[in-house]
Order: sequence, then C-alpha cells, then structure tokens
Amino acid sequence: MPPATLGQARGSIRYWPLETDGFPAIEAGLDRTFRDGRKAMAQGRKSGRREDFHEWRKGVKDHWYQVRLLKKVWGDVMEPGHSRTLQSMASENGSGPKLAPATKTIDAARKELRDRALAIREKVYAEKPKEFARRIRRL
Repeated sequence: MPPATLGQARGSIRYWPLETDGFPAIEAGLDRTFRDGRKAMAQGRKSGRREDFHEWRKGVKDHWYQVRLLKKVWGDVMEPGHSRTLQSMASENGSGPKLAPATKTIDAARKELRDRALAIREKVYAEKPKEFARRIRRL
C-alpha cells in the first residue's frame, strides 16, 4: 500500500486520540523543548564549538515553532517581543555581508553571529522552564 499523502494525513488529524485536553496536553512538550534549548545554549556558550551552536539553533527553532503555534491560538495575548526575538534568531543563517574566502573572515563573521545570538538568548531563555510553562498556562 502506498504511503498516505500529506493531505490524507492532515485530514486524519481530527481522529487522533488525545489522552488529555487543554494546557496539560502540551505542557510537558513545552517544558522539555524550552529546557533542552537552555541546556544547548549553555553547552554552546561553554564549548564554543560550531556543533554545539548548531544544536542550540535547532532548539531555538523548535521553541520558535511552538511559540508561533501558541500565538495563532492566543493572538495578541502572547508576548509579542518574545515571538519577534525568536523569529529573528531562527532566520539568522549566517547570511549577511558577503564573506571573503579567507578563514579569518569566516571566523570573524561566525564570532559576531555567536555574540549576537548570545545577546538574544538573554531575552529568550531568561525564564526558567517551569516559569515559562506557568506563564503560558496563565495566558
């Protein structure tokens, strides 16, 4: 049997069983994603390794996707600055001024991006995971 198309899968979503409803249905996932992002951020900052910063970037994107979904549900109630900060962070892909082929130039650009990312992280991951989940529950 051929795999289901995206349209077929989308149509079946309404029939997926849920064990619970409301905020408890998403709380553990929000907490885990936020906690993992904070850990990846700390590891990237500590090691300075490209691989660790890449893991952190992936975590930021996961968190950004969740915030975007919540914003669709709660509209203006979600803190607008949080969503914009995540969007700008997730869209950073190293593009910008044309990089010279020299390694020195690439390393300087990479350091600048890391410094910017670390500055943004102060706003995004300022809360502890439980505080973040509590705030979202109140919203």
